[in-house]
Amino acid sequence: MARILTCLDSSLYARSCADLALWAARRSGGSVKLLNVLRPARPRPDHASAAAIDTRPELFAGQAAGEVEHHRLIEAQAQALLEVLGKHLRGAGVREVTTELVTGDFLETLAAHEGEADIVVIGKRGETADFVTLRLGSNTEKAVRAASKPVLVAARGYEPIEKALFAFDGTENGMKAVEAATALRLLRDGLPVELVYAGEDTGEARGALDRAAGQMRKEGVTVTTRVAPGPPETAIPEIVAREGIGLLVMGAFRHSRLHSLVLGSTTSQLMRACKIPVLLFR
Repeated sequence: MARILTCLDSSLYARSCADLALWAARRSGGSVKLLNVLRPARPRPDHASAAAIDTRPELFAGQAAGEVEHHRLIEAQAQALLEVLGKHLRGAGVREVTTELVTGDFLETLAAHEGEADIVVIGKRGETADFVTLRLGSNTEKAVRAASKPVLVAARGYEPIEKALFAFDGTENGMKAVEAATALRLLRDGLPVELVYAGEDTGEARGALDRAAGQMRKEGVTVTTRVAPGPPETAIPEIVAREGIGLLVMGAFRHSRLHSLVLGSTTSQLMRACKIPVLLFR
C-alpha cells in the first residue's frame, strides 16, 4: 500500500494535486496525506513611515496587528482547503486521509515529511505561476531535484488517465527507472503503457526497448514499444498531444539523455511542453 504525500499551496493546482493523489491511491490501494505549507508572515518594510515611529507609535501597532490578522485569515483559508480536499478524497473512497498545515520553508518541510512517503505529489507550478511562458515553479524544480522518492507532478487540471507514455533512453539508468516504475502498482492492472525511445532507429535501441518491455511485462504492466525519430524534446510532446496520452513517465538521472533536472535540460523541457501529469523517478 503506497503512502502518498501530497504537497499543496493556495495555487490553482491544489485540486489537481488532490485528484492526482486520488488516482494514485485508487491504483495502489494507498493512503494520502495532504500537506499545506504556508510561507512565514513577513512584515512589509515601510522605511518612510518608520522615521515617524517615535511620534506616532499607535499607527505602527495597528499596522502590525493588521498583518497578524491577515496571516490568521490565510491560515484559516489554508485549513479550509485541507478540509474540503480531505472530504473529497474520503468521499471518493480513500480510506486513510490525513491533513496537516505547516508554516515554514517549503523544501525544509518536504524533506522533513518525505521519509514517511512512497510517492510525493506536487503541482507543476505554484502560487506565482507563469502560465504565459509555461515556466516551472521554482519550488517544483527544487523539490524534484531534491526528492529521493518518485514524484508525481500535477498539471493545471486533472483528466482521467487512460494511457501512459514512458520516455526511455536505453541506458543503464533508464533501466533503473523502468525497475523503479514497475515496483509501484501505478502502471499495472491494465493501464496501457507505451515505452518510447526517441532517436535513431537502431538494433541497439530496439534491443534496449525489448529488454525494458520484458521487465515490465514480468511485473504485470501492459506495454508496447516504439522508436520515435527526432530528439526527445520534440518527438515525445508530439506523441503526447496527438495520441491523447494522460501520463508521462520518465527517469531523472544525471547521466542519461533524459537527465539532470538542472532546468533547461531535456527533462525540464518535456515537463514544460507536455501539459499532462508527469511521474518522475530518480
